Amino acid sequence: MEVKELTLNKGKENEFSVEIRKPTNKQLLESEKAYKKAFRVALEDGAMLRKRLGAYMEEQSIWTEKNNEEYENTLKEINILDYQLNKGKDIDGNKLKISQAKEMALELSDKRVEFRDLIAERQELDHMTAEGQAETERFSRLIYLCTYDSLTKKPYFPSYEVFQERGNTQEVVEISSAAGEVLFGVDPDYDNSLTENKFLKRFKFIDEKNHLINTEGKRVDREGTLVDEEGFLLNDENQRVNINDLPILNEEEDVEKVDFEDDLGVIKDGDKKTPTRKRKIKKEE
Repeated sequence: MEVKELTLNKGKENEFSVEIRKPTNKQLLESEKAYKKAFRVALEDGAMLRKRLGAYMEEQSIWTEKNNEEYENTLKEINILDYQLNKGKDIDGNKLKISQAKEMALELSDKRVEFRDLIAERQELDHMTAEGQAETERFSRLIYLCTYDSLTKKPYFPSYEVFQERGNTQEVVEISSAAGEVLFGVDPDYDNSLTENKFLKRFKFIDEKNHLINTEGKRVDREGTLVDEEGFLLNDENQRVNINDLPILNEEEDVEKVDFEDDLGVIKDGDKKTPTRKRKIKKEE
């Protein structure tokens, strides 16, 4: 992808578009200089090298041999489930029933989540390394250099300092995500390319957003219970309910607000609630 156009503040009065372009050789060179400088500064500030991170995590019991074994086993489980679904047969060569394959697909999805959670902390600690900090700086510099105003075709950020100041804003978060597609070939359609989602979508077990659905096309959870777009359980009247099929409490239904019958005489007269009456305003004749 050479250029990606991104619309920000979509649907609002201040809607506008930016372009993220593939970097030129000059921009790549500038980002590489930023990497080397950040790497040097990180080392001077005491950052460890990436090759030392594994030993550090073992010393701090962050990543032990048990974690490593779990990592290897989860990878194998993901691989074998993926393999069987693509073959349409189990490891013994028996043709899979759709019900079996569905369970495998859901298990495969769970295993991927389990794997991401397993390595999340390890990846998070990468910012402690000199390489991690330098790579972050290089990516930031490329985002700044490669983002243009779609209308004027001029650089969108007036300076690198301005880009850094806006670093945590929603627009920069969205621009950074789009930049990953252009700069590193990150596939925005990654989830749809997963084996389990291809299978589940083929047999209409999930919708276009990869949410589980029933035969009527309504969103459900793993047990087949109706849920809304935010994942809340629904009853037959499409009302949000809890796990006991009771309506979700509203703001006034709070233990500190509701009235109880005082059969123990623990409420003093001054503590009793008195109904608030609206003052009548006499209309002028």
